[in-house]
Amino acid sequence: MSGLTDWLGRLGSCPATVSAVISYCTNDHRFVGDCIAQALRVSDEVVVVSCDHFFDGTPEDRALLDRTRDENPRAQFVEFSFDAGRATAVRYWHNLARLTGVRALEAPTRYVLFLDADELVEGDRMRAWLDRGGAGFFTAQRLASYWYFREPFYQATTLEDSALLVRRDRLTEAGLMGRDERASTWKAAGWPHRRGVLGPGGRVLVHHYSWVRSKVEMLRKVRTWGHAGDRDWVRLIEEEFSGPFRGTDFVHGYQYRIVEPFIRG
Repeated sequence: MSGLTDWLGRLGSCPATVSAVISYCTNDHRFVGDCIAQALRVSDEVVVVSCDHFFDGTPEDRALLDRTRDENPRAQFVEFSFDAGRATAVRYWHNLARLTGVRALEAPTRYVLFLDADELVEGDRMRAWLDRGGAGFFTAQRLASYWYFREPFYQATTLEDSALLVRRDRLTEAGLMGRDERASTWKAAGWPHRRGVLGPGGRVLVHHYSWVRSKVEMLRKVRTWGHAGDRDWVRLIEEEFSGPFRGTDFVHGYQYRIVEPFIRG
C-alpha cells in the first residue's frame, strides 16, 4: 500500500497554490506574528480568524485583537460572534473558526493550510517541498510537527501532526464541523490521504508551541480555552511550576531534548 500511495503522490501535477487559515485568540499573541510571517512564505493569502469571546464565554481582549491586526497588515482578519447561551460541544467553536476562515478565502487556490496561531511552518522549506511536488495527488496531509513545552528550546522526542494541508475541493461543511476537528476534516477528504508527513530530507516542517508559556500565561490559557473542562489544569500547572522543568510534561508525558529554537518565543 505504501508504494501505491507514493506513486499516487507523484501523480500530482496541478500548481500547489495555497491559502492559509489561522485560528487565533490573544492568548497566542506572542506567536501569531511569526505564524503569519511563515505562512505568507507558503501561501497566496492568509486569513486569521478570531472570536469576540474566549471559548469559556469571557470577552476577548479587544485592544490586543486590534493591535494584532495593525501589526500584520498583509493578513486578512475575520471575526465571528460567540453565543454564550448556545448549548453545544466546545469543539463546535474551534470548528466554526475554521469554517469561517474558509468562507472568507478569496484567492483561487488549490489547497488550504489549517494552522493554530501557535503552530509555525518553516515557510521557505515548505514552499520548496510544495514546488517539488510535495502536495502530490493527495487529498489531505497531516504534517508532522515538533511539540514544545515551557520554553522554545524544550522539544519533545515524540512527533505530532495537527497542522493540515487539504485540497480545497474536498472541503465540506460536514467535514469541517466534525467531532474530531481537523482530524475529521482530514478523514472527510477521502483517499488518498496521509499523516505524519515530513518535508525535504525527511525533516519536520512544523513547530507547535502550544505550551511554551510562563505560569501566568498557562493559567490564562487553560481558564479560557476550549478544553478548560478536560482536566484539572490549574492544579497541574501549579505543580509544574513548583520547581524547575523535570524533563517531561503533564499534558502527554513526552520526553524532551534541548534544541536550538526555531523562534525565541
